Amino acid sequence: MKKLLICLSILLVPLVAGAAYDDVSLGTSAIISVNDSLGNPVSLTVSGSADVVESIIVGSTSFIVGLQSGSTLKVVSTGRNLLSTDAPAANSTIACSSTQSSITLTATSGITATVNVSPNACSSGTSTSSNNGGGGPIANFGGGGGGSTTPATPVAPTTQATMAQLQAMIASLTAQIAALGGTPSAGPGTSPMSFMSNTKLIVGSKGADVMNLQKFLNSDPDTRVSSSGAGSPGKETTTFGLLTKKAIQKFQVKYGIAGPGKVGYGNFGPATRAKVIELSK
Repeated sequence: MKKLLICLSILLVPLVAGAAYDDVSLGTSAIISVNDSLGNPVSLTVSGSADVVESIIVGSTSFIVGLQSGSTLKVVSTGRNLLSTDAPAANSTIACSSTQSSITLTATSGITATVNVSPNACSSGTSTSSNNGGGGPIANFGGGGGGSTTPATPVAPTTQATMAQLQAMIASLTAQIAALGGTPSAGPGTSPMSFMSNTKLIVGSKGADVMNLQKFLNSDPDTRVSSSGAGSPGKETTTFGLLTKKAIQKFQVKYGIAGPGKVGYGNFGPATRAKVIELSK
């Protein structure tokens, strides 16, 4: 460790980079070489009034500077290393930009302060904070305790959480509907394309399309599949039987689509489907 005493005449000394962490030469602007905590060399540019800098003692990962009252010393790291100090808040300002990090020490009265160097980089974008003792500027990770920090941006709810809430709501609504003894029925105002395919349905057909067709027919008392039991509102089935056929026939007669002896009477074909689409708009 090497202690350097600074006097006014040192302003005439040219800028020279140090070869090791305890080698330093100063002028109006000087280079101090230290190692970070990982052993990587870090070059710091130090500038200020040499006649009021009493001393600089360079260590392996930090340096100690003594300042007279009214003096200012600025330390710059072009590698954007995280800098911190134990100087009081009124005597230090730490800044970080996209090109460099810096710390400025201002002595309102004589002070002795330690400047620490971390291998961590300060955060992107320009930000300035006053140190309140032992802390450092905003960092990507790590950093000293007690320094000013930027509040973390609140994390928006994840997609998984949102979907889980939606699924829970759907399950709750389904349970309430089941408790009332039925399920929502498709009918006028419901797009048929949303609840049935274009497959022709006849006696013997099975599947979800049949159930949805029964729900549609049950939405109108004139075309209801059954008033009770299987096929009645809330108890629709997936089988196209004679009750469904009779309900289709009532629908076809009501809207003049087909009648006894006509082709397609009792089947859910193109003409009947077209009328369902018309009523569903």
